[in-house]
Parts: sequence; C-alpha cells; structure tokens
Amino acid sequence: MNKVVIYSKDDCVYCDRAIASAKQLNAAYGVKLVVLKLREDYSIEEFRMIFPNATTFPQIVVDGEKAGGWQEFTDLSLIHISEP
Repeated sequence: MNKVVIYSKDDCVYCDRAIASAKQLNAAYGVKLVVLKLREDYSIEEFRMIFPNATTFPQIVVDGEKAGGWQEFTDLSLIHISEP
C-alpha cells in the first residue's frame, strides 16, 4: 500500500476514522495520504461519476484501485487500527 485517497465529507464519523487510520499507515509505513472534501475538492456529481454504485461516505482509493468504504479499508489495512 503506497497511496490512499479518501473522498470524505463534513460531519462523517467514518470519514474521520478512515483519515485517522490512513495517518497511522503514513506514520508506520510512509503511505501517502490524500484527503478530498465534498464541495471543496469535488462535487456530488463528480462523486457519483467516480463511484456510481456508492451509497456511503467515505469512499477510498488505494494505489489507484477503488477499495470501498470504511469497512473495506480496515480489511485492507496493514496494521491494527484503533477506533478513535
């Protein structure tokens, strides 16, 4: 795992958890983290084009591959991630 891109939004507990987990991966393994915010970095229309089947936030891309949401990301993680 080299790069994690998190499509997030405000007031999203699972977005916050994903960001915290990716920061742990960054600290432990140097994984690059990019956090994109709804209405700041992308529109809902762009989100739907990128993730046509997604119904939840966050959506996470790992090394260019769509990983899914929070649960799928924790399943992929290289380290145990503590809940905030």
